[in-house]
Amino acid sequence: LLLLDEPTASLDPIACRCVQEMILEHKGEKTFMLCTHILSEAELLCDTISIMVRGNIYTVGTPQYLTQKFGTEYKIDIMLDDASENSQKKINNFFSKELPFANLTITRPASRIYSVPASKIKMSSLFLLLEKGQTENNGYKYFTFSTSSLERVFMAIVRISEQQEEELSDLEDNYLEHDG
Repeated sequence: LLLLDEPTASLDPIACRCVQEMILEHKGEKTFMLCTHILSEAELLCDTISIMVRGNIYTVGTPQYLTQKFGTEYKIDIMLDDASENSQKKINNFFSKELPFANLTITRPASRIYSVPASKIKMSSLFLLLEKGQTENNGYKYFTFSTSSLERVFMAIVRISEQQEEELSDLEDNYLEHDG
C-alpha cells in the first residue's frame, strides 16, 4: 500500500510524467492511495475517486460514474462532409430540429463544436441520434462526443453541496424562528 500526497504538485512536466508512468506500471501489483488537486491526474491514474468538499467525502465512484452522474454537458465535435454552404445548411437544420437545446460553441468552415446539457438527453440517446443523423446524410462525415471533465464535475459537486448547505441553513433558521 502506497500513500501519495500530492506526488506531482511541484514537479516539472517530465518528472511528473515519470511518476505517473511508475504508478501505472505498478497498478494492479500494489494499491495506491493518491491525494491530489490535479483532477486530470486522478482521472488518468485512479480506478475509484473520492471527492471531498470542505473536508468531508461527498461522493465516491469511478471517473466514468462521476462524470455521468454529475457531468453537466456533452461536447460534440462534428466534421462536415465539406466546407460547402449545403453541408453547413444541413447540419444547422439537423441540430435545430433534433437538438434545439444544443449550443453551438465553435464554428469552422468544415466542422462544428456543440455543447449539449446532460440534463436534456441521455448519453446513449445522443449517440444513437447522432449516428442516425450521420447515416441520413445530414451534412456530416463523423462525430465524436465526450462528457464533462472531472474539473467540471468537481465544480458541479461544489455547487450542489453549497445549495444543500443553504437549504439546511434555511431549515434551521425556520426551526429556530418557530420554536425559539
